[in-house]
Amino acid sequence: MASGGQGPAVHDVCAVALVAEPGLFGCWPARVEVETAGRWTSGMTVTDFKAPAQDRNALVATTMDADRFWDTVIAAWARIPAAGQPTAP
Repeated sequence: MASGGQGPAVHDVCAVALVAEPGLFGCWPARVEVETAGRWTSGMTVTDFKAPAQDRNALVATTMDADRFWDTVIAAWARIPAAGQPTAP
């Protein structure tokens, strides 16, 4: 995996990894909303890390240990008995 965000987008795997191994990610509280009325941002997720504490509604992952992430993902895949093996007729 290349550093600096040059690897593949694996959003679903990241969500599962965050639940299984929270220490892989650095998360910060923020206010997160989906913009529904903006002319230029309609449908975009807008994140405010400076929102007052009582208005924060999410933890947002801003960093990850990419090497540990891929080690964890590949190790989990390897534990699946049939991973990568053709099924018997």
